[in-house]
Amino acid sequence: MRYGTLALPDHFTEFPALLEEARYFELAPLINAIEERLANRKVSATSNYSLSKPIKQSTANTNNDVLSLHISQDRVLISGSITLIHDLFPEIQKQQQQQTTTLHAHVERNQFIRFTLNAFINLTQLEIFQRLLNLKFQIVASTCGTSIDTMTQFSEYIFSRISSMSKKPIANSCENGTETDDDDEREEEEERYS
Repeated sequence: MRYGTLALPDHFTEFPALLEEARYFELAPLINAIEERLANRKVSATSNYSLSKPIKQSTANTNNDVLSLHISQDRVLISGSITLIHDLFPEIQKQQQQQTTTLHAHVERNQFIRFTLNAFINLTQLEIFQRLLNLKFQIVASTCGTSIDTMTQFSEYIFSRISSMSKKPIANSCENGTETDDDDEREEEEERYS
């Protein structure tokens, strides 16, 4: 409790344990604040049930595309499926075909491990982010730090997107001749798997 209000993040999940501790130490203002927060969460959970309901997806028809992006002052390194990286950055394949020297990348089971991306394409970090976000990738985790030996700062990001194994066209014709976009189809799929 700070200044008479409960200061906890929205994603805090240990309310029952905190309530039990508050009851043990007989902290009446904290007990009241926690009970009020729990009551508000129950009301908002029932009113927003359709929005917060987890989406069940068939693992047979979907696949997650995952990339790791490591950014330091002078390098941008990417890790992920070779075919996915070539699809996202076709400039890499063109540059590789033009070069006579060997590729300096660690490859393991059809995966690039810390491939130096900015050696083959001339994109800024922001342009790389923009390209990935435009292609429906989401940042699911990130971290940053400082390398002890060189005292350079770095950031790492994990990008992910759900991709269907069977690629669908952007717009499909319905039986009545009107067109629907992928958002309508996604909503129908979500309802089917619910």
